[in-house]
Amino acid sequence: MSESSFEKMNMVDLGSVLRKAVGGQVQYLVRHFDRALCENEGIRYLGEGLRITGDAGNYHDMKIYLDDLPIAIERLKTEKGVVEKKGNEKEAMDTSLLPDWVRGK
Repeated sequence: MSESSFEKMNMVDLGSVLRKAVGGQVQYLVRHFDRALCENEGIRYLGEGLRITGDAGNYHDMKIYLDDLPIAIERLKTEKGVVEKKGNEKEAMDTSLLPDWVRGK
């Protein structure tokens, strides 16, 4: 299996997972993970250090590396005020939108 195939296999749909975890419309949630759009519109960029492909102009094709997903969710929840950060507590991630092989099915 080539590296690019492996990477594709480990990427999930960013917008769908953010919608389920944070709530809201996908086109507005993913904007925070598109550096160029954030710079142009003066909104906070939350994708620093995360492996994300695509851009908010075609938001249904934005993907994120599975290992980076919990960080993206936490950053967006904090940005949107969905949860208050309390020390090192971590909320269980909803895995219902992840591929079956990730969920062990």
